[in-house]
Amino acid sequence: VNLRDNSQWVRHNYLTRQLKWYGTAAGLRVAPEQELYGRDGQVVGRSDLLFHGLGTPLHVDFCAVVPHADAYCRQASQQCLAAASRREREKAGKYADRVPPHTKFLGVSMETTGARGPGLIRLIKRISSRFRDSGQSYVPVNWAAPTMEVYLHQRLAVAMARGNDRRLRCAIDRHAVS
Repeated sequence: VNLRDNSQWVRHNYLTRQLKWYGTAAGLRVAPEQELYGRDGQVVGRSDLLFHGLGTPLHVDFCAVVPHADAYCRQASQQCLAAASRREREKAGKYADRVPPHTKFLGVSMETTGARGPGLIRLIKRISSRFRDSGQSYVPVNWAAPTMEVYLHQRLAVAMARGNDRRLRCAIDRHAVS
């Protein structure tokens, strides 16, 4: 069973849904799957979410990254968040100049171990600030989530765990069949 497979769609989709939910709960307009264009005007990719209401419209592209994958393993064994940070830089390098004028791009990532990349932490803080500024009240859902920001961190952790579980189950099922 190859648990280091880089196919991250299951985790990616769970986590992207949580970010969309949180942005919407904060009163932001969040549009999924927005096209990004090259210098020639051709579509070269898509951002996962487009947030309106944080100042400049913000294209966000999310990545669930496996820190023990061959591409990241050496660096991740020597530095915390190496895989997440590297992936965010790679996304920014690839897409930052492909967003429409008057918008910005932010690559965000979360390691499969649950560690959040610096871009994701910044995004959560910006959305949390917007949530607080909107005057909406937050009723704690459990004793361990005194704020909406903490609650989102919990939801992301659960979404990653669910995604990891689903990936593991799929890998086991494939292995059992072959």
